[in-house]
Amino acid sequence: AIVIEGRTKCPLCSRTVSDRDEIRAFTAFLPKQHKLWRYSDAAFHEDCFSSWEHRRFFEEVWDARNDLWSERPDVPHDSSEARDWYSEFTSSFNDLVEQLSKKHGIS
Repeated sequence: AIVIEGRTKCPLCSRTVSDRDEIRAFTAFLPKQHKLWRYSDAAFHEDCFSSWEHRRFFEEVWDARNDLWSERPDVPHDSSEARDWYSEFTSSFNDLVEQLSKKHGIS
């Protein structure tokens, strides 16, 4: 998420994020068709995020995504190996999101 002090709003409480706030921010990582997609490229007040009903789901998906991403090959991004890996990553990650969504009762 891009955080602009005094302009960025927490998607949970709609209050502006200030430089005095503890925040939790994420890049866009959920598939666009997911119910919670709009939250995946956002900055939250830490207090808001900590009490959010979907916090555990978000943390599990985020951690799993980072684990999968850490396995990417160290090859040029435009190589066929990188393209093949990214295709497999996307498929595996989407399956994982679906499984975790079911586990957490998110449809």
